[in-house]
Amino acid sequence: MEFGNDVRATYGMDDSLGEFYCPPQPPGPVIVLWQSIPGRPFVEMGCNRDYRSVPTNPSERDTFKLLFVAFERDSSVFFSWPDVSYLGVRCDSMFFVFTDSAKQVDVIDMFKQDSLQIANANARGITSAFIYKYGVKLVDDVDDPSSATPKGFALLQNYPNPFNPATEISYMLEKSSNVTLTVYDILGRDVAVLVNGRIEQGEHTLRWDAQNVPSGVYFYRLSAGGFVQTKRMILLK
Repeated sequence: MEFGNDVRATYGMDDSLGEFYCPPQPPGPVIVLWQSIPGRPFVEMGCNRDYRSVPTNPSERDTFKLLFVAFERDSSVFFSWPDVSYLGVRCDSMFFVFTDSAKQVDVIDMFKQDSLQIANANARGITSAFIYKYGVKLVDDVDDPSSATPKGFALLQNYPNPFNPATEISYMLEKSSNVTLTVYDILGRDVAVLVNGRIEQGEHTLRWDAQNVPSGVYFYRLSAGGFVQTKRMILLK
């Protein structure tokens, strides 16, 4: 699932951005789709990507609506997103908001955490959520001089996640560094070494194909100079 702002986007469906009606059902017991909101036509049936045009007012709020269906009553729904090092250069703040059948509202600051698990979502009557994005500073398809050289090092959340069988992992280097990027299983055993060498500064993306790896929770760790960061990902087959 992808969302954001793009200079090519309209407030309708844009095939060039991958905004398609009714994407294929993902593996597992949960379906997640972007839904329409007032002023955002043509997505009533749901889509897998939701990109907006550039706001005329930088302080404007963009609203994204997620519909998710858990087929089992006790299913948990897990969401993850890039951390603040990625989100912070694109907007001023972002919140994930959902309400249960008892009208209890939960507001998650997406700058303060990069994942969320909603336990027993179906049983609690939680079938949708809103993402509120405030103060767009950088859109996804703009060559912004301020973003040409990353300010710092960062390991971003893989996408898609959960995945089957391949996923993409991105990381940012403030300067050229000796880099290792390693995947571990839940017991801490090496599963794959994705990068091991000198890498130039900038943002880099690679693809990990886990075709021959069993389902489960895995961790990937970036080491670049004195910087070390680890994130979690889920392989569902």
